[in-house]
Amino acid sequence: MTEEPNQETVQEDLSEKAPDAITAFIVIKVPDGSYVAISDLTKTFTVARSATITDIRQGCEELRYTITKSDIISGVIDALKATNTQNSETKDA
Repeated sequence: MTEEPNQETVQEDLSEKAPDAITAFIVIKVPDGSYVAISDLTKTFTVARSATITDIRQGCEELRYTITKSDIISGVIDALKATNTQNSETKDA
């Protein structure tokens, strides 16, 4: 009988060196429960425990939601600016 792997345990890569990358960032769950993404990997921080698969899922989902929300807000601001520019041009004509 084979044992199923624990779904809550994230398996660490046992290699000594991380893979070469084009770019990288790290997702951090801060003490208040929110998530932040940091692209400056020279920053230091302490970790209270290893991440579970649930932490990873929640962190990625939270960041995706935040990015999507920011994109929507940016799109609305751009549309408002375009409308204001068109209105100004119409008044000047």
